[in-house]
Amino acid sequence: QGSVAPDQMSFSSVLLAYTMENSLDAMVEVETLLDQMLELYFSGMDSAKPNKHSFATAMSGFARLGQPEAVERLRNKMEELYRDSKDLEWEPDIAIYNNVMLAWSKAGQPDQANAVLMEILESGTIVPNESSFHAVLMGWSKTGKPESAEELLHQMHEWYVAGAHDSPPTTQTYNIVLDSWAKAGR
Repeated sequence: QGSVAPDQMSFSSVLLAYTMENSLDAMVEVETLLDQMLELYFSGMDSAKPNKHSFATAMSGFARLGQPEAVERLRNKMEELYRDSKDLEWEPDIAIYNNVMLAWSKAGQPDQANAVLMEILESGTIVPNESSFHAVLMGWSKTGKPESAEELLHQMHEWYVAGAHDSPPTTQTYNIVLDSWAKAGR
């Protein structure tokens, strides 16, 4: 008789269900499940292998709760797994970095989010997208620093013109900056 074992989709569904609870207790369970998936995978259960989507799901849950240290911990784990294996399923991409920036901004630390944006721009290997810039801009808006938001808007345009990324400022981008000025009462 064959036995039924969970696969990546099963694990991903459980991860997503926990993240939808929007609670730190549930997120502890998410991180525990990711660790268990890695244990099972390294013990020979290929179907338990967490991929980028697994990590991104966990990171987005922590990011929504403004838990940048947890998001950074998961990013570091992914980077280590990729460095050790060169497995492309563990190579952090822009979605991973966007979660890091969003978490720092939600935590009221847009300077940290901006540092991550600068890191990826300087790397030349990962190209930021509209969500990358919006994550940082929302952080500047949240902390009442419209000057910083406007400066990033100008940089975003300059970098776009220079070919550093392919996301020009959009109406939503300008609205975030305008909102930051309004929130600051200016």
